[in-house]
Amino acid sequence: MIGALKQLEAGRKAEDVAREVGVPKHTIYAWKTKYGGIGVSEAQEAKQLRDENGRIVGLSKPIRGHG
Repeated sequence: MIGALKQLEAGRKAEDVAREVGVPKHTIYAWKTKYGGIGVSEAQEAKQLRDENGRIVGLSKPIRGHG
């Protein structure tokens, strides 16, 4: 993802980068909006926090059918 954004910053077209990465063009624009201007370490930390949050939310949901 960061590599794709760096290619955009270098002047490549979003369509070309999206095709190379294998994602829709709108995904490239969403990444740019969300992660544009941050470094690799910040992006990795954000991903780790999102993953951890997803696990916590999953653990906090009640188990259906038991009780």
